[in-house]
Formats: sequence, C-alpha cells, structure tokens
Amino acid sequence: RSDDNFEDLWMGRVDGAYRVTDRLQVGASIPWVWRSMNRSGGTVQGADQGLGDVMINVGYEALPEWSY
Repeated sequence: RSDDNFEDLWMGRVDGAYRVTDRLQVGASIPWVWRSMNRSGGTVQGADQGLGDVMINVGYEALPEWSY
C-alpha cells in the first residue's frame, strides 16, 4: 500500500431537545460531515461535505413518579 493513499473523515453535530409538557420531550441531532480522499497515482481524489443522517426523537413519561 502506497503512502499516497489516505482518507480523512470529520463530523460535527448539533443536538437539541425541548420539553413540550411535564411528560413529553422532543429532540433532534443534526450532523455535518467533511470527507477528503486520495488514492495512489492520483486516480481518485477529492473532497466533499454535507448533511449526515438527521435523527429525531420523542420521549414520553408513561409512568410518572408517585409519592408514598
């Protein structure tokens, strides 16, 4: 394998959540991906960036705390 071969992958992500009610919460995770590569002899080289897989989540407290 030649030293000319490399691939770099960087990812940044923003996460957030919002409490809608006392028992319901919604959130999202939005990643941004940077990628660059070079293959031996310069046959394949380039860089790219873009939005990754976005994740949306919902949480609900079905059994609230009871006081004893």
